[in-house]
Amino acid sequence: MKLAVVLGAGGSAGWGFHLGVARALEACLGTRVADADLVVGTSAGAAIGTSLKAGASVDELLAGVMTPPTEEERAVFHEDSGTGRTGLARFRPLSPRLALRGLTDLRRAGLVMAGALPGGAFSTLALSRLPRVDDTLPWPDGLWLPAVRVADGEVVVFGRDNRDTTPKHALEASSAVPGMFRPKEIDGHLFVDGATASASHAHLAGEIQPDIVIVSSMQTRPGLRASRILARRQLPAEVRSLREAGTQVVVIEPDESIAAALTGFPRNTGDRGLAIVDQVAEHAARQLAAIGR
Repeated sequence: MKLAVVLGAGGSAGWGFHLGVARALEACLGTRVADADLVVGTSAGAAIGTSLKAGASVDELLAGVMTPPTEEERAVFHEDSGTGRTGLARFRPLSPRLALRGLTDLRRAGLVMAGALPGGAFSTLALSRLPRVDDTLPWPDGLWLPAVRVADGEVVVFGRDNRDTTPKHALEASSAVPGMFRPKEIDGHLFVDGATASASHAHLAGEIQPDIVIVSSMQTRPGLRASRILARRQLPAEVRSLREAGTQVVVIEPDESIAAALTGFPRNTGDRGLAIVDQVAEHAARQLAAIGR
């Protein structure tokens, strides 16, 4: 059985959701995310997918994201954040050209936000503060991390199109949310959050002709934010393209109770991190029961 796992965007709450899905995969299918033939990770999914593919366990990764940064780490993040644009430059749109690209193709409306918002002040270093992820990590087999190139709006799939950078830098690029984080520079090009093009990039999984695709989709949770509405419009078409090719697809999305439990994860959930991940795992297990039917 050839398996692809798609871990989509969803902010820090997406970390907890993906960990619960990963736990359910182990319990229901007896397989780890690390063992999947392909992991497509976007934004929050890029972080979790990279750490799991690097060999971290769900418990190890949960402990990592629940542990606040040390004072030394905070100082490094603060220093790096101070190297961004200053003065009025902080308020200039990142790329009007990128915004126009989105206006001419409504299927990529997320590019409008990416180009119209300022580049963001925060360093992406904090996004790669994950177990087993550092600059020495080689590319794990079957790890694809989509990010959007600011210059032309094209999606670059690190791990497929480009392995010249490290997974650590690629996940920072895939997670650089416009307006919050600075674009990530790689090989002289600036990149922003892969979710500005698609919250999941689930269609990419079809390239390996898998038997089963598991889509963990936090961004399609209930709510009226533009990013969630766009994700709910994009995902069905991506799933349809997979199913039309004969692939079984299981989409795991949070309901309102799961979304509420994950609000503020991990910083504002105290010691409830393990219970929340277990709650997600139970929810995901019910969806995984459809496999093979």
